[in-house]
Order: sequence, then structure tokens, then C-alpha cells
Amino acid sequence: MEVSLAERTHFASLVDAFERLPILLRAPLEKVQCSMRSDWKPDYIRTKVCFHKDSLRRIGIVVRILTGQFSVRCVVPENVALSIAERRALRIILRVIQRLLASFERRLSASEPQSGIRLVKDVLKVGPDSGHETVLRICFTCNQRCGFCFVDLSGKTASLDEIERSLDFMDPRARSAEVLTISGGEPTTHPRLLEIVELSRRRGFRKIKLQTNAVHLSRRDRVEKLGTMMFFVSFHSHRPELYDQLTRSRGQFRSAVSGIRNILEAGGNQLTINIVVNSLNYAELPGHIDFIDQLRHPHPIAIFFSMLSEVGLVRTPDLGVDLGQMAPALNESLERCRKYGIRVEPFSGNCAIPLCQLRVPGAYRGRAEYPQDDVRYQDDFIGCDKRGRAKRLSCKSCLHDQYCRGVCVSYAQRFGLDTLRPIRPTRTAPS
Repeated sequence: MEVSLAERTHFASLVDAFERLPILLRAPLEKVQCSMRSDWKPDYIRTKVCFHKDSLRRIGIVVRILTGQFSVRCVVPENVALSIAERRALRIILRVIQRLLASFERRLSASEPQSGIRLVKDVLKVGPDSGHETVLRICFTCNQRCGFCFVDLSGKTASLDEIERSLDFMDPRARSAEVLTISGGEPTTHPRLLEIVELSRRRGFRKIKLQTNAVHLSRRDRVEKLGTMMFFVSFHSHRPELYDQLTRSRGQFRSAVSGIRNILEAGGNQLTINIVVNSLNYAELPGHIDFIDQLRHPHPIAIFFSMLSEVGLVRTPDLGVDLGQMAPALNESLERCRKYGIRVEPFSGNCAIPLCQLRVPGAYRGRAEYPQDDVRYQDDFIGCDKRGRAKRLSCKSCLHDQYCRGVCVSYAQRFGLDTLRPIRPTRTAPS
């Protein structure tokens, strides 16, 4: 797959825009210097933009473009604590770059259709200790049909050659520290999954996570062949009939349970159970935690509670649930996790439940700060388009605002935002 003339032309205009960034950023960052290096190869173009300023301690932002793929990575030197002003400046830089990339992608799509499957998605998090995760979608097929799933199940399966080129596209120096998440669709339906995992390891990825429903892992040998890795298993109910209803499958509950047990008993694996909280299962969350504790005992396990995405809520509006209605059962579930010694993953990212719904929000806050440029702060979203994320005006004063992505606009239109309550710093009485 060669880089086309149209792509080179559009990329040249993108490079020109990057060279003008110091002028665009004059207000937030005086005397900032921008240096660039661009590499051209047969199947990808890469540019590295480094911003040099004493206060920014040589923070770098790496932009990489493969045919049909775009990624932005923020690189902050290890053990560097950024000030509020520096973080604000960094978010402005990222916002400008993201807009440039969006414009570049639109022009490219309009001039020349892309072939192949878009495999790579970089999960961008701002902050020195925020981490970085790359999602590699190897197929768009699945053995379930969850109505709230945001992935377009087109039936396509990536070839090993496409996957290999996507892995080569990723920054070699960051592979040992990054988490490579192999996802789909359902990645266990890919006939060459074992080869993909082994290929990822040979490319230097030490932390590999498999997103799965675990149904195809009901055979112990399949888990053992994968080797030691992280697993992120979607398991939304402990009742077989509700499990079937949510996944739109039939008779797969026992296989999923066996798959989870095999992952735990294989030894050395890290397992996180993903629970999408919805109108059908929220009241049963405490019982679900009881079941998971019995299933995992005596092995360690983690839980991630998520809410419906924008796509999921549009596709299955009846599965949406008001946060205020769901909060009591969620908090009881968190208390049971604490009682059983089950680790709860931070409430972080687009699918996370807002921290203000928790009795002890600070205990479950992630370390990653998120750009808020696509968040709309307003109290009424009736009649608005579904672009971006939604928060109340008062959320700007919340202690956790930069760590929270709010809710999707469809949620705001369906349920309103009255349940979002900004959390303010606790004042200590003078002695």
C-alpha cells in the first residue's frame, strides 16, 4: 500500500500548518520553539513535533499518520510534575493539533477513498503519569450482538499483513511501556489470534490486553496457548436469562463463566470484568458482585463499571438508566467490592460513570487528565446536536472536572443533568 500523491500533498499542507503553530500559540506560550522531523516510507508518513520552552521541559507531541490512520501522542519526561499553567498550555497545543488532524482527515477522505481497515486507535491521556494505551481492532465480527455495543460489526477481518504493518507503525521506543489492547468485535473469533499475540510480543509489546466476552475461552487449552496477559472480559449479568437478553445470544452464559474461570486458574493473568450498567441490570449489581466474588475465589480480580456510550444509547434507548436512579445500587456494589477485597478500576474515560455519583469519589478517580475542548458546559441540551460531551455549567467548579468526561449528549437529552453535582474541595476549619 503506497502513500498516494493526494496524501503527500495534503500531508505537506499539514506540515506547513504545524510550522505555523508557534504563531498560533503565541498567547499561551510566548517564545515557544517548534522543531519537526518527518519520515517518509512506502506505507506511512511520520512527523514528530517537539515544543521547546524552559517551563515545558522539552515536552514532545508525536503525530503519526499511516494510510487511513491517525495518532497523536503526548510525551512528558518521567518524574516531571506539570503546573496548572503548563497543563493548560499543553491542552491548547493538543486542541490545535487535533483540529488540524481532523481537517486533514476530512480532506483526505473527500479526495481519495481509503482501502483496508482502520486498525489503530490511540487513547490519548494528558499528564505525566497518565499512561498510554493503543487499541488494535483485528476484526469486526462477533459471536454476540449486544445492542449497546458501539463497534460497527461489518464482518471484516484484518489480514495478518495489515496487522503486522499496523504494529510496525507504532513507536518502537514506547512499546515496552504501552498497553496494547487487542480488540474487535470479538478478537477470539479471528482465526489467527495466536499468531497476532505472538507477533505483538516479538514487536516489543510487553503489556498485552485482550478484550473479550470469554465464550471462546471455555476450553482451557485456548487460554494456555495465549500465554500470560491481561484480560478485559465483558460480563453484564449473573443470571443466564438476562445475560442472553443483553448479549442477544443463546446459551452462552456457561461458556463465559468457564472462560473466566480458566483465565483465573491459568495463573499469572490479570483479569478485569467489565459491567455495562443499564436499565435491566443496575438493580442487580450487588448480587452480580456476590456472584463474581464466588466465581473468582481465591484469585484476584478487578471490576470496571461503565455506562452506555453515545452509540449504545442511540441504538438501545430503553437500556439507558438515570444516574440518580442507578447510584444507590452502584454504591452498594462498591461497598461489597471493598468488603470482598475486589479491586475497582478508576472511573476514567468516555464510558465511565461520573465521579459525583459515588459516595467516595476521590477513592476511584483515575490519574489521567482529559482534554475538555469537546465538552459543552450548559444546563439544557434539548434540541442540540449530539456532538461532543455534556456537563452542567457548575461542573467547571468541580474538583474532578479535568479527570471527568461527563456524559454523552444523548444521555443529557434523555435524562437531563440534574444528577451531576460538582464536588468542591473540603475546607479545613481554622484551629
